[in-house]
Amino acid sequence: MARHSGPVHDWGLGLLNLVAEDRILDVGCGPGIALAMAGDLAREGHVVGVDSSPVMVAQARRRNRAAVAAGRVAVRSGDVASLPSPPGAFTAAYSANCLPFWLSRSCGLAELRRVLRPGGGMVLVVRMHREDVSPANPSARGFTEDQLERLVSDVRHSGFGPVVVHRRQWPRETTAAVLASGRRAGDRPG
Repeated sequence: MARHSGPVHDWGLGLLNLVAEDRILDVGCGPGIALAMAGDLAREGHVVGVDSSPVMVAQARRRNRAAVAAGRVAVRSGDVASLPSPPGAFTAAYSANCLPFWLSRSCGLAELRRVLRPGGGMVLVVRMHREDVSPANPSARGFTEDQLERLVSDVRHSGFGPVVVHRRQWPRETTAAVLASGRRAGDRPG
């Protein structure tokens, strides 16, 4: 997983236009690849990774041990439906290839809205379905176009501002990134 996910995370995080002071949440941080990248970008901010797997939490802590020791990165056990963070704690949220594991998409999106500051950005990266791969390839179980449309609709109905879908073709997979703003009605951009 770690070997092939770096370019996807680089692309997905890049869509957030992160700055050094950002406070970033990585939901489903897995072994901590995106967490390390976000930590490098937010050198004056703070990055929190959340994963429900104790194995992934341990790997992410190990991979990011220097940043964790410095207090710039934290890795917590948790679930997107009940994030261990106060309201408005983050300026950006990121999640890659984790949506199929969310028990409730509506609860997860509501929690992301809760922990994002007004105007904060969110990127949800999903693997798209491909017919031309073996059943063992994760893309064989990726999102269909209809599922992606439902995701975009769910994000909009959860109160996120403008929603834009970006796509990228990789050697082993096709991904889509749903980029949205956490702006609430009446919020001013910026």
